[in-house]
Amino acid sequence: MSMQDTALSMHRILRLTLSCPELELPRQQLSSAAFVANHQSMTNYLFEPILLPVIGIAQKQYLQTETSSHLIMAKPVRNEQSLDCIFLADHIQSISINHVAVSVPSVVDAVAFYANICGFKLVGDTIHHLKRDESPNTSIFEMYPPGLKQVKVAMMTTGNDVGLEIMEFLDPPCVPAPEFEYSRGGWFHICLTHPDPDAFVEEVIAAGGKRIGRTADPIGNGVRCVYVADPWGNAIEVLSISFSEITQLASQALPA
Repeated sequence: MSMQDTALSMHRILRLTLSCPELELPRQQLSSAAFVANHQSMTNYLFEPILLPVIGIAQKQYLQTETSSHLIMAKPVRNEQSLDCIFLADHIQSISINHVAVSVPSVVDAVAFYANICGFKLVGDTIHHLKRDESPNTSIFEMYPPGLKQVKVAMMTTGNDVGLEIMEFLDPPCVPAPEFEYSRGGWFHICLTHPDPDAFVEEVIAAGGKRIGRTADPIGNGVRCVYVADPWGNAIEVLSISFSEITQLASQALPA
């Protein structure tokens, strides 16, 4: 049996173990393992935790497949019911989120909202009106399908280095978004950091938006979190502390 076959066999054994409650092992017997995997195709693989004591592989020992050359660490990742193991490439530098974009029926109104409520700044004090028949070589017309004929675009800077791009599609026209379709696949909200989320909610409501649900304390230590919708129905989560702060607190507060 090749090393690749061995790895697949271990995966099958592990799935059987996790699917049978009477065979499940204590968390202490789940540990990290390292695989040499093809980096270009690693997204095609999904391994659950490696039961090192069960399969007789010494901790920190590497399994090498016949067609591989890139080391990918496989780490246990906790969820609510079990431990899953996915390929996590420690040697790949984390890239940054550059910007997010939102489609609205009025770019002028949206710029005013995000400037006056969130303090975002309009880049160059300019809203761009782009038409395919006038400037067919503009990048957006090269990247978007040929059906896009006309659009208005505004770019705004935020409190960190992540931008907000606001787009008003004119031809074809903007179609209003359904109300908070959180169960639909795809991106469904952005999150802003504000020291007083409830005060922010009142400002949003006064500007034509609305509250979604109640304010909550996600980890039980005074952090405030709430969802609102801007005047065009786009969902915004508001947290009283930064993402790095809440993840650090959550790792300390949530049970292992």
